[in-house]
Amino acid sequence: LTTREEYAEQAYEGCSTLFGPNQLNALEQELVELLGQMQTTPVVTTGLSPVRQQPKRLATVQVPDDALPPSQHFGDILQDVPQGPVTPGQWAVVKFRGAHPNNRLQTDS
Repeated sequence: LTTREEYAEQAYEGCSTLFGPNQLNALEQELVELLGQMQTTPVVTTGLSPVRQQPKRLATVQVPDDALPPSQHFGDILQDVPQGPVTPGQWAVVKFRGAHPNNRLQTDS
């Protein structure tokens, strides 16, 4: 989930949103409604079931191949943190073998 401001800046690394800049507000609205029902009634109505959304694929986006050399595996550590303590203001950097996020087996991309 992202805030409207994060969405506007496209500053939501490590996060995703399928429903645009109002996704967080919509979730908050529904949670408030659900909590209100839970406080006043013993049985909460379920309402409509959510529709499963599939992300739209852009045909023009070129996604790099995720093929690895035989000796490597996804999740392998390429650069570990330095040994010893990390002091305030110092960066601790770890790099690991990952895949392109748009290569999703569930959508055959």
